Amino acid sequence: MTTTRIELLRHGLPEGDDCFRGHTDFAITETGFQQMHDSASGCQNIDLVVTSPLSRCKDFALEYADKYDLEVIEEPAFKELNFGDWDGVPKQKVWETNQELLMKFWSHPWETLPPNGEGLKAYDQRIQQAWLHLLEQHQGKSILLVTHGGVIKQLLRQILEIPETATYLQRLNIPYAARVTITVYHDDQGKLWPEVHWS
Repeated sequence: MTTTRIELLRHGLPEGDDCFRGHTDFAITETGFQQMHDSASGCQNIDLVVTSPLSRCKDFALEYADKYDLEVIEEPAFKELNFGDWDGVPKQKVWETNQELLMKFWSHPWETLPPNGEGLKAYDQRIQQAWLHLLEQHQGKSILLVTHGGVIKQLLRQILEIPETATYLQRLNIPYAARVTITVYHDDQGKLWPEVHWS
């Protein structure tokens, strides 16, 4: 049996803290960078760094990989949800101009899309495909995956087999620079046995 270990690391505090931060490429703040350094200090024997291409993830990933002489791979499929017309816009402004649709999106996210944005089903599928590809391509390695809070929520939903309901989005709190360890056991029949470890 082979074991793959993935350290999921959310980015630290970025600029645009009051905005819908999806694909908008907000920079990481100095505070956020330090948060990530503190959190990643517990990682051991990392073989490979994989990162969202957005600056709030990538800037730290590149520095970490350079420090430890590791390969770094940018994977666009691990980007945050695309909020469409709301992306990069302050949440208060969206609330003032599009309150009804925003409330519907919060209450029924699987059925409601942000204007010109990405649906939760498509988002969930792209993350699942990227995750399975990661495990296939790098089986047996220890990986630092630098990504976003929403991506981590979707991965936990999939691994814990949480139903497609709105409640887990509100009930899972993934703070800045949170680190969650997942070990995946690959058996001889090709079945995956993931296990979540709280740091």
